[in-house]
Amino acid sequence: MTNRHPATQHLLDQFAYEHLPMSLQIISEPMHAVAHAMADQLLDGPELSTGLRKLLEAKDCLVRQRVIDLKAAGAPKPVNTPEPELRDAGSPSDA
Repeated sequence: MTNRHPATQHLLDQFAYEHLPMSLQIISEPMHAVAHAMADQLLDGPELSTGLRKLLEAKDCLVRQRVIDLKAAGAPKPVNTPEPELRDAGSPSDA
């Protein structure tokens, strides 16, 4: 289904994972797959929105646990490379 209610689409957008470091993508990607599979099988409605929101909360918890696990194992902190316009937003201009 492509023409989703704005609330459903907003929630589905929150499951994007390509921007994450690979060490976090392996946790986030399956949650993305579940969210989109459910949206493909169910109509928009309050229970779908609630289910997606709770799945999003679970995904956030699991990704945070992965960060904790990596830190405990002594792995380098996962690096997220922001878009160029966000990287440059914090730096003073040369003008």
